[in-house]
Amino acid sequence: MSFIIWLIVIIALIVVAGLVWRFVGGVLGLVLPLLVTVLLLVGVVWLFMDVNDLRQHFYQDEKLFLLDIDGTLSGAFRMDDDGIPRPVMDLDQLRNDYPDLAAVQGDAYKVLVLTWPVVAKDIELANLKATKQEIKTALLSERPKQLVIDKAVKLYGEHALGQIKLQIDNEYPSHDAFRSTVFVLLTSDALMNPNIITRGMKQGTVIIYPETVTFKLMKALPEGMTNWLLPQPAS
Repeated sequence: MSFIIWLIVIIALIVVAGLVWRFVGGVLGLVLPLLVTVLLLVGVVWLFMDVNDLRQHFYQDEKLFLLDIDGTLSGAFRMDDDGIPRPVMDLDQLRNDYPDLAAVQGDAYKVLVLTWPVVAKDIELANLKATKQEIKTALLSERPKQLVIDKAVKLYGEHALGQIKLQIDNEYPSHDAFRSTVFVLLTSDALMNPNIITRGMKQGTVIIYPETVTFKLMKALPEGMTNWLLPQPAS
């Protein structure tokens, strides 16, 4: 049951309790309002404990970011309190466990699954200029590094193919290393703007695991009302 449904149920209980208090009276009329009040207090305490936990740990503890393209795990990186993304060079184990996020989580504080609509954008770097469609196709292919090799050959010519391959292999030791490094580049906007993550949660394009009560509330409330719940990076 979603958080908003629970909220509606609690409000309904308050209304019913008020009617009972007015028309029934006696012991029952005293017990029901008291019970509803206790439930509300427990809910508020639960929420504030979770918000406090997020503010203490969300940016300090390790998080695992996963890229999901059409249900396929296509990149991953880890990030802790230094704010530096560390690409996962070998995705085999994560692929074997995915989409079981409990198994994927390991020692990470949270797992954040970002789907393609959240991160899709063109990339323009010195050694790689590609459209978002080219990037998506490459990340889903068996040899994603071929994208940057082909781009470099067009720029420098066929005679440089051997040197280009050597350089690319040095930069990206594996195809998964390339996938995860590109994922880091694609996620730069979301890392700088937490509202992108919140908006994605509401739209179902971002999944956060474990999804505690704070995230359920963020999904249920309008975006402008959730800013105070968002963990903010240390200044």
